[in-house]
Amino acid sequence: MANKDLSTSADAAEATVLSGTVNRRRFIAGAGVAAGSLAATAYLSPSLLVGSASAASLPFTQSAASPVRAARVAKPTNNILVVLYLRGGFDGLSALAPISDSEYYAKRPNIAVPAASGLAINSDWALHPALTQIKAMHTAGRAAFVPAVGASFVDRSHFNAQALTEIATGSTTSFSSGWLARYLSATAGTVESPLRSFGSGAVVPDSLTGSFSPSTASLSSLSLQVGGNFAGDAASVTRTLNKVYRSVSNPLLKAQALSAINAINTVGSTLATAVPPKNLSTGLGASLFQIAKLINSGFPVEIATADLANFDFHAAMGSATNPKGGQYTLFAQMDAAIGAFFAYLGTNASRVTLVTMSEFGRRIAENSSGGSDHGHATTMMVLGGGVSSGVKGIWPGLTNTIDGDVIVANDYRTVLGEVVAKRLRPVNLGTVFPNFTMPSYIGVMA
Repeated sequence: MANKDLSTSADAAEATVLSGTVNRRRFIAGAGVAAGSLAATAYLSPSLLVGSASAASLPFTQSAASPVRAARVAKPTNNILVVLYLRGGFDGLSALAPISDSEYYAKRPNIAVPAASGLAINSDWALHPALTQIKAMHTAGRAAFVPAVGASFVDRSHFNAQALTEIATGSTTSFSSGWLARYLSATAGTVESPLRSFGSGAVVPDSLTGSFSPSTASLSSLSLQVGGNFAGDAASVTRTLNKVYRSVSNPLLKAQALSAINAINTVGSTLATAVPPKNLSTGLGASLFQIAKLINSGFPVEIATADLANFDFHAAMGSATNPKGGQYTLFAQMDAAIGAFFAYLGTNASRVTLVTMSEFGRRIAENSSGGSDHGHATTMMVLGGGVSSGVKGIWPGLTNTIDGDVIVANDYRTVLGEVVAKRLRPVNLGTVFPNFTMPSYIGVMA
């Protein structure tokens, strides 16, 4: 069908929809605009962000009839939290090496970071030689490290441990939302931008499950997907949707819908013409570039997530001084992407705090295959704006262990909770992290 005919069809549809003779939801369904999300919630928001994007699904025990409810608070924030999940079991003993501990070198004769080659933080700790950008951030006072950190439970299944740590309610997956979704719900304003939260990846992480956060590996491809009689004429459908939602009586639905439509019209075009700099064009860099571009373009992002996988080095981890080794290569990719991300942010870098987390760490002793197996505690990094630089928390050493693993001396929710409390909107941390009593802060934030 020619564009002129499509336009005529859309104009006719507009007239019938606005006159009330066609159900609004039926028109939206015909236009291919996520009617299912409208059925699940009174808020439209990211349900319109279709194309290559997906909206956060409802997890475990939560049904579509009972979405996360939002308590209303007014105070916004100009700060941004980026959560980088390092999937596969991040080797905290390689990222942040306890160079003054003789047990470290006794248990890891081939894969330990040599004291002379590590990037010294102090006389006891050194970063892996590949983490040069992160070391520079520490020197600038913008990097904190928490060793012996993780979840109190022991679960060495990647799938289970990732779900448990992202839901963040202890050792149960029966809760209805992830920890970031609970924060978003508890601090939601009367009207929220569809891009207050964003998952930079093909799949919405469990931490955002239960929210209405869009997630996509390619924001540049976002557009209003239309089909049926309106195929190929998104402009007419967009015009009709604007008129439809301006006519609704519910002010919240009206504001959310118009905001979502506006996001569709601007996000894709903003990213489509963007040229990523070096180290932000592929892999983790590409994910972080989407986040940085949205921030620098003025979109009201407050929460963003990204992933980096393949840390499961049971074999062929490689020497810490070999740039061609498996773990060295992955560390270098992560380091370069993080460094380029903060450099690209420019003046906005002071607004952004990036936190790394993983499902668990690796065992203290290397194995016979030149790798390390699933362990318990790992290391978290807190980088960027508002950070109090240095090594933080309790270090139990490598002789007092749990089944040959580093003991969790610092609960990961303590780190996340401190960042949330000191950088984001006021919130009851008991709502964000139920079944957990926050101890004193460990000082990762200034």
